[in-house]
Amino acid sequence: MLIGKIGLDEPIERTVRLKYLFEDLRNQHLTIVRPSAWDDPFENLITRFAYTFRAADGRLQQHFFDLSHYNVFAQCWSHSIESDALWRIYSTVDRDHTGTNSTEAVPWEGVKVRTTSRRLLAALCRSNQDVEADVYLGTVEYTSATNIRDWIKGIVQTDGPNAFPDSVSQAKVLLLKREPFAHEREVRLIFLNARRPLSDQLLRLHLDPNEAFESMMLDPRLADADAAQRTEQLRAAGYWGSITKSDLYEPALFLV
Repeated sequence: MLIGKIGLDEPIERTVRLKYLFEDLRNQHLTIVRPSAWDDPFENLITRFAYTFRAADGRLQQHFFDLSHYNVFAQCWSHSIESDALWRIYSTVDRDHTGTNSTEAVPWEGVKVRTTSRRLLAALCRSNQDVEADVYLGTVEYTSATNIRDWIKGIVQTDGPNAFPDSVSQAKVLLLKREPFAHEREVRLIFLNARRPLSDQLLRLHLDPNEAFESMMLDPRLADADAAQRTEQLRAAGYWGSITKSDLYEPALFLV
């Protein structure tokens, strides 16, 4: 199910560390994590709310939202086509004094994977018909921390234990982020009620990368020789689509 202003055929992109991309390519997986693994404490904020009420005996009690609100996995994509900030956040390139990339840094280099909502969802549906979950792809809305807290607080005060009773309402909470993250222009893939033990921190879905991904792009800071090597490594891992190097930092010469 789609939430928000998202076109099925608009490109979406995700920068993945090579360490994880190689593993997923070789195993034909897409690995999705729990939002609790992310740094932002506002992720899945509903799990931090409790409802205070007066019981039949007159005493005040607190109701904490049940564990179903924790049983969620998600993955971040972006509408940003090219972004210096996202390269620097999600990709580490360390050159030695010769200008060649350090071998130790390779696992933390990022590769930008491109697809469309239609292509990604179709590939996931075809390969995971046995997975029981409520699946959403939605655009993240950015607002202030106060607005997010007040919106959730208002619903909890009104509906009490019945607040956010279904997966659609829970997904909408997961599509709210604070304004300092707005540069990400995020699109979020969400799996709710995934029928997985709460101890499971990863959800690995079957995925043919050649069916799901349109292209891959290498970090613009890579030396050409290193870019050629990464291309060979990605081919060996099983990806046969287009692989290019970003030209974000290519020197320009203007004739006036």
